Amino acid sequence: MKAESGDHVSSGIIATRLRFPALVVLPVAVLAAITPAVIHEFIGHGSMCLAVGGHPTVVSTSMFWCTVPTPVVAAGGPAANLLVGLICLMLRLRLRTPAPALQLYLALVTAFAWFWEGGYAIQAMLLRRGDLYDLLAHTLGPPGIGMSILIALAGATLYIINAAVTRAALLSIAGHATLASQVSRSSWLAGTLAVTIAASISPLGPTNLLDTVLAIGLAGLPLLVFLPHRGTSPVTGTPFTSNAMLPVLTAVIWVLFTATLGHGITWDN
Repeated sequence: MKAESGDHVSSGIIATRLRFPALVVLPVAVLAAITPAVIHEFIGHGSMCLAVGGHPTVVSTSMFWCTVPTPVVAAGGPAANLLVGLICLMLRLRLRTPAPALQLYLALVTAFAWFWEGGYAIQAMLLRRGDLYDLLAHTLGPPGIGMSILIALAGATLYIINAAVTRAALLSIAGHATLASQVSRSSWLAGTLAVTIAASISPLGPTNLLDTVLAIGLAGLPLLVFLPHRGTSPVTGTPFTSNAMLPVLTAVIWVLFTATLGHGITWDN
């Protein structure tokens, strides 16, 4: 009888720990998806544009125009996202206090940023356009077949490594494969919807919207197809704790993001 009671209590604890923490995961995913767009376009391209003596004329979720369109400006966006992804990865690995929401944010920023840039390298070589292609074309000349293949392979390598790192991170944070799968898929959906809806109000045209969806939604597909390993595993992660202010803060930040980069900011030359 005591054994049955103990099993019942244990099952109840596990069920509670595996309950999907929507009020934590969804806001964190929205913030994490917004971050690479801000870093790539506003911080990365923007800082380099100012550094070479120019000023921005258009900034959106996927577009940046500078009055001085030099190669260093083109390199600023991808370089910034790669750096921020690495910083977030290092911070997450060095966190000593269990903080699932913060760990999830750091893991998802790395995921979205590196999926973006890994996929972007492949896209740039296939379509012969974009920041990386422009950088090479203006410094070394249009890349030939051999160079294009090497760069595309480098992008694919980053993409695959990022998928493995992200999977390991989510399994560690969630503490159970089933919950990790739910967190991963929900993060992809929330992040993709957040940036897509924001970009959909922009008057900058369908290319801006399409590139935004490609950068976050299509590039981030490994999050959607995250499949747990077969079988059961013990619940080992620290439980997510809800914070009533997190959804409110996220909503405010998303509205500001939508009104600025989502709509697109333009300046006169």
